[in-house]
Amino acid sequence: MKIKYDKTTDSVYFHFNSSPYSHSKKITDGVVVDISKTGKPMGIEILDATKVIKGFNPAKIPSRYAI
Repeated sequence: MKIKYDKTTDSVYFHFNSSPYSHSKKITDGVVVDISKTGKPMGIEILDATKVIKGFNPAKIPSRYAI
């Protein structure tokens, strides 16, 4: 798993795999899941991450997980 944080949009993306992309599915107003062509989740994007994920600190993302 890889993690990418975008400070300009305060969004975080959890990337699970590099399967071919099919579509995105909106779960809530601030959560979108990318779905592969095989129907499995490829990644999750969370908007306003520092507000909605309790205790989330982007500065503490381990480098081995950072994109």
